[in-house]
Amino acid sequence: MNYFNKKNIFLWAFIILLVFNISGLITFYVHVNNFKKDNTEFRFHQRPNPRCFIQEELNLSDEQLSNFDELRKTHMRNSKNSRDIIFEEHSVLYDEITNKNPDLNVIDSLLEDMGKLHIQLYQNNIKHYNELKMMCDDNQIEKLNEFYREMMFQQKKGHPRQNYKHNRINRKYHK
Repeated sequence: MNYFNKKNIFLWAFIILLVFNISGLITFYVHVNNFKKDNTEFRFHQRPNPRCFIQEELNLSDEQLSNFDELRKTHMRNSKNSRDIIFEEHSVLYDEITNKNPDLNVIDSLLEDMGKLHIQLYQNNIKHYNELKMMCDDNQIEKLNEFYREMMFQQKKGHPRQNYKHNRINRKYHK
């Protein structure tokens, strides 16, 4: 009789372990598939096409849209050099900071140069914004102002992205 009790215990232990293993594998499979789905959706909404967003949000005419394309290309060309230099100087700054004996004069010089480049970028952004405003009517300017206000306060005050209706995650413009 002792033999049958041991056999039943082993059988029940085997069944319980089998159920745990199967449920663990199913849980793992479901989580991996949900992560892949969530991750692709996030990336899909993370970088929407700005042209489609501006066109739909501001309801641009074809002529305004072609002007917007030209303004955007010009703005990107003008800003690219400054952004590239800032990126390079960030790398040099990090290398200098991580040195055993960092030179504070070099760090100050890099920070000053980066500050000047940031000012240049802001000036380019303001110029681009004003050019966009000149091609818009009053209603479009209101929407553009709202959009830029949200972007500026998001950057400066560190608000969570989901609080803004025009952020990259909440936008529905991803063509």
